[in-house]
Amino acid sequence: MKDWVPVEKEKAPVPGSAYAIEFQNDHKTPMQFVLSMFVHCFGMNVYDAYREMMVVHEKGSRIVGSMSRVNAEGLVEHIHAEAVKRGFPLRCKVVSAAKTES
Repeated sequence: MKDWVPVEKEKAPVPGSAYAIEFQNDHKTPMQFVLSMFVHCFGMNVYDAYREMMVVHEKGSRIVGSMSRVNAEGLVEHIHAEAVKRGFPLRCKVVSAAKTES
């Protein structure tokens, strides 16, 4: 697995080259697991993590974070590995952070 840096510890990305992670809702992954990924991988407090998790649940997806491509890819690998260990089908993918500006 690639190394990744939690979002709060990474230097600000260069404009135009930032990436984020899009979480996609499914009907089998527990909301608590998604919330824990937001807390542990993105450094969110529980209140913010809950709010973001509810957006995923209610709207079907949510783009989170701003980081380098290498860190985004490593973080997606980490999240998928954690989900697989627990038997959850959670899907997330690397996207351009510019998608969050629209």
